Amino acid sequence: MVSVLVSSHELHSVSDGSDAWLGHVLLGDLNALNQSDYTAQEWEAHCLLREQRAWEPPSSAVMSLLLTQASAASSAESKQMSPAVHVDSFRSFCGAVEFESRTGAASSDMDSVSLNAVQAARFWDPDRCTALKCTAHVGNPRFKIDYILLSHELAARCRVTNSMVDKSARGSDHFPVVSDLQFIRST
Repeated sequence: MVSVLVSSHELHSVSDGSDAWLGHVLLGDLNALNQSDYTAQEWEAHCLLREQRAWEPPSSAVMSLLLTQASAASSAESKQMSPAVHVDSFRSFCGAVEFESRTGAASSDMDSVSLNAVQAARFWDPDRCTALKCTAHVGNPRFKIDYILLSHELAARCRVTNSMVDKSARGSDHFPVVSDLQFIRST
């Protein structure tokens, strides 16, 4: 079940007054892995498990398409990566927490620091979020395959103030990801 608790009035109030597109959210069970979500040991364990079960090797291809975009360059061999197409809200929140711990900025200082969701995601450290990130499967969670992805446009206009995997939820073989967004008013 998905509930969106943002009214059109709230969206308009954070825009610059124009009818500019604020972006979109992709969420749910994408059944896709992202190697950078895992430590080297966790990724190796995924490879071994998939080999033992005669499954295809793990791949980050789908998430790479959603999270980055290759820009057209002068030649096919020299493609440069452009800014993220989507930002993982969980990664952004954990990155903001990591930023706080590195800089000593208190949560109340985050407004003055003004890290938006795009900036905060750069501080993601999979070693620090190991026990928190896995959404599947309920009996033995070891995969992060459920996501709340914010478009780059939306992520640049908000801060992820909380994100978690709700391990108390029942009714599925996956735990849901829950994220709270705070819109940044344009100046």
